[in-house]
Amino acid sequence: MRKLEDYYSHFVPTLQIKTKFDINAEHSFITDNYGNPCGQLVSPFINNCGYNAAEELMAWIYNSSTLFSDGGHFQRRETEENLLVFDQTEFFANDDAKMDSVGFLYVPTACKANKTVCKLHIAFHGCEQGREYIGDTFARHAGYLEVADAGNIIVLFPQNVKSLVSNPNGCFDWWGYTGLNYATKYGQQMGGVKKMIDRISGNQAEH
Repeated sequence: MRKLEDYYSHFVPTLQIKTKFDINAEHSFITDNYGNPCGQLVSPFINNCGYNAAEELMAWIYNSSTLFSDGGHFQRRETEENLLVFDQTEFFANDDAKMDSVGFLYVPTACKANKTVCKLHIAFHGCEQGREYIGDTFARHAGYLEVADAGNIIVLFPQNVKSLVSNPNGCFDWWGYTGLNYATKYGQQMGGVKKMIDRISGNQAEH
């Protein structure tokens, strides 16, 4: 994780990077109310470590003083009925992108009703956390939904699939298996996600 911190420091000021090094967690997405014991390395790779990573990261990105109306932590409530399934295939030119046929989109009630201006957050699942491995477990239980409702944030959950040769664990492309542009909006996966962003935001201009 310190290597990742160093990597990000080449792109953004250090003061914009938040780190947490005092949790003895395995390689997983951590929550404060769902998942395996903190030190286990098993599917669905969501671990209950007594720390709400989704809340902390979204509060950091979007400014906690404006994300939650009381300036503090959100109040949990059932919001799963706003999690939608959509067809991803139109956003990708061919199967080389190694993406699933469907993705998930969470739209808070206030955003559905056009009662407020809503933010958009993209949540990429980890390896072996896509729909073909664990269904909608990552979208429902990683902690994003409650925070999204509290902050009026639409959350897009693109879904990746495995490829026996190039991507056997169903990871998003972070090493180049889809081509040299994998990390940019011109890459096969990120280009498709950019089209999703444009559709949700209403920006259909060419980029």
